[in-house]
Amino acid sequence: MTLVFLLRFFPMKHRFILLTFLFGSGLHAQWPSFDVSNAVGSDFTDKTTPYFSMISSEIGSHPFVLRTADYRFRAGGSYHYYLPYPKYEYAQQQRGGLPFAEGIIIVTSNLALHGMVSGVAQSTGSEQSFVHIQGWGFRLFLTDTPGNDWSLSTRFSTLNNPKNYRLTTLDAMLDKEWQISTFHLRTGLGSNTYKAAIFIDTEPAPSTVRGFTPYVSLGAVFWFQSIVFTPDMRLSNNGVQLTLSLQKGFH
Repeated sequence: MTLVFLLRFFPMKHRFILLTFLFGSGLHAQWPSFDVSNAVGSDFTDKTTPYFSMISSEIGSHPFVLRTADYRFRAGGSYHYYLPYPKYEYAQQQRGGLPFAEGIIIVTSNLALHGMVSGVAQSTGSEQSFVHIQGWGFRLFLTDTPGNDWSLSTRFSTLNNPKNYRLTTLDAMLDKEWQISTFHLRTGLGSNTYKAAIFIDTEPAPSTVRGFTPYVSLGAVFWFQSIVFTPDMRLSNNGVQLTLSLQKGFH
């Protein structure tokens, strides 16, 4: 359903590009597992903290906003894949990539709103549940130098897995971009704060798991007319996240 909704915003000649991007991104990856019942035990918090940091980073990711008056609305897709460091064995076992449908609205010359949605059906034991993901936020441009801006971006996201947990994430990032010829480079410093409400009844699983992860972000932006392509990398003390994003602009 998410993909069908997204395709409506793309002209026929650009739909092939979007489909190739989304399906190509996921050829060698699967969705992460959202079932943490296999971690129940006295070390549940130690096991799942890097896992929740991984999922929180993926759903908290910010889209790049190209500051231009030519295209005030953008729609597209993004794919996020987190690689936990080898010492975090549980997160390694549960890892996978997340695709999102994204939307961006340029509200004023220095403010943009952005949102995303995604979801998947997964089995938990003998039962099946639908995992719903959504997020929204804003990007505030702090300087008036398009192409060489400082900006502050935030995103509030939720992931609801009725059989396991509900994850709430607040991600904030301060970044700087440089325009070089026909593309942009971007670096940023950010923080990701999360709270996971655990629905598993089995003891000794705790009722909540909380965490905070600082990170460094590095990225580039390439565009051709109304199409924007963004590769990005996020580095933290728990792992490395790789992101690919494709956007189409509309007047």
